Amino acid sequence: MNDSKADFGYLHAVAEKYGNFYLLEDFQRFANEASQEQVKELALAYQEISRREDSYRISCWIDDCALGQNKKSYKEYWFSSKVGQLICLFDHLADKGIAPFNSREVKYLNQVKKPEWNKLPERLHYLIPAAARFGKISSELEAIGFLESKATSKDFELLSKTAAQIKQREDFPILDQWLRKQSFSEHAEAWLVYCLLMVLDHANLDFGSARS
Repeated sequence: MNDSKADFGYLHAVAEKYGNFYLLEDFQRFANEASQEQVKELALAYQEISRREDSYRISCWIDDCALGQNKKSYKEYWFSSKVGQLICLFDHLADKGIAPFNSREVKYLNQVKKPEWNKLPERLHYLIPAAARFGKISSELEAIGFLESKATSKDFELLSKTAAQIKQREDFPILDQWLRKQSFSEHAEAWLVYCLLMVLDHANLDFGSARS
């Protein structure tokens, strides 16, 4: 998207001020303790996004910045991240029943496409069960919340097993190379695998990457 940073400049001040929450407990604490003045300031931004019908464009821009981080300026990537966290904050205010956020007119929109698993290299087909299960977790905040309060013992068992398989088979370089060649917007199977790796990373599981 061209000039998206400028297009969404009307959110710069409020995103800079309120787009700094990352932990689930921080979002919940703010939603519980926000002053009337803070809610009013956030509501103005929410209503402006709604008036402009910008939810879809903002969602595409956030995805574009996240998936093409190396092609974006640091300032634009950082701004998009803050706007993404701002929208997460809207969701938490909506969960508390606070108007106008409870209309849920402004939200992150993620188009869901059917994965074509035959496009995943056969060597990596053992990833399919875990990718299908956890690949729908598409943000770091969602991953943290899932691992902290929703994941079951069977979930952790599958995650641990998958991480161990990747490491034992030394498949991460192959997996990383394959992902770099994919368009996440076009290939749902690649996006699901990418999100699986994000969940493994947040679960602090060693799957043979430089970070794990």
